[in-house]
Amino acid sequence: MADDDSRSAWRAAVTTLAASNLVAGVVLSLGASHAGDLVQVVRWAGEWLHGLDPYSLPDALVDYPPWGLVWLAPLAWVPGGVLTACWVAVNLGLAAWAIATLVGWVPEPRPQRVLLAALLASAASFRTLSQFSLLSFALAIAGAASPSRAAGGVLLGLSLFKPQIGGAIALWSWLRGQHGRVLAAIAVVLALWLVFSWRLDVDPITVAREYAAALGRTYGDLSPIPGHTDVRTAIVLYLPQADGGWLLTVAIAAALFAPLGVGLWRTRGALPGSDLEVAAFCGVVSLLSLRHLSYDLLLLLPLIVAWRVPPFAGADPRRRLGAGLDHRQAGRTGAPPRERSARFWVLAALLVIELPSWYRRVLEPAGLTMFAFLTEFDRVLCVGVWVALAWRFVVDSGRSTTDEGTTWRTPTTD
Repeated sequence: MADDDSRSAWRAAVTTLAASNLVAGVVLSLGASHAGDLVQVVRWAGEWLHGLDPYSLPDALVDYPPWGLVWLAPLAWVPGGVLTACWVAVNLGLAAWAIATLVGWVPEPRPQRVLLAALLASAASFRTLSQFSLLSFALAIAGAASPSRAAGGVLLGLSLFKPQIGGAIALWSWLRGQHGRVLAAIAVVLALWLVFSWRLDVDPITVAREYAAALGRTYGDLSPIPGHTDVRTAIVLYLPQADGGWLLTVAIAAALFAPLGVGLWRTRGALPGSDLEVAAFCGVVSLLSLRHLSYDLLLLLPLIVAWRVPPFAGADPRRRLGAGLDHRQAGRTGAPPRERSARFWVLAALLVIELPSWYRRVLEPAGLTMFAFLTEFDRVLCVGVWVALAWRFVVDSGRSTTDEGTTWRTPTTD
């Protein structure tokens, strides 16, 4: 009876939190101040539809790629008066689908999966429903999960309109052996790029140069922005002489990826952790290497699933090990139970609370600027996740006991 009461209490608390979070997301996203990016992207896509080159102006600040503007162009046909409401509704559907897919990859009983889904729905990333990150994430997950290599490649290719989101999942797909669909995704990008050029009668190389120049203008200012997760801006803030432009970004990404490379070498090409840990690692490398804002922390949601503990998991995960496991994960080790529980709750709490948002929306307007240090918590969170996973891949990958965090029914391998 006590266990039933405890489960009921958890279910009521987490479900209420999820519902409140999504309602807040709808209310906030329908506000005029949150629709700016949506209107901007739709305007760029509309310009292309009318035969104009949005990258050609000397002061253009277009940061979405040409292949993305092509397939987002139909949004320009949606009447402006209902555009935001329609897009918020679409994102609610995408959120539900992405969450259901993530929790469907674990071998938990239905009550645990429902509770886990509610926890994911409580993440602060779902309080922003007027952006495009959720679309990119959902398409990428769908592409990785599709049983069809061709369909998966198309979906994965469409997700690359936000390369910092879709590209992280595409890298994970490649590491899982889904080479065919990643190559198909690249083909989709190239095809859409050619369509963009054909419509404007401008050669693709010129379009690439214009896009690169626009990116340089858009992201050339490395002034710290509250909520950004990349480490390049932090490095340049204290060591201006270290700024090497995109070379510094590439160097940072390579250094951050190194632990996974070491883990792959130690395990002779098998993933050194569970599937979703590797997915989250690719995501956190992107978060630390490129410019992201708080809502992009949805790239860490797979880690909530991978690190799940009771009541979001069965009491003894070892009993579930067997035929359902990805065979490449057998024999890997996870953290001791107490450590695993601690890291799960810290990660879940920070993804749900999202401290930089609270500072910007509550504390700063109230004049409590002494708490401005909270704007760095997203970056600190990402660094902490990277350290934990780097240790996992480099040290734990060499041990031989069972991995309680392993998932099953993960995306198919090509």
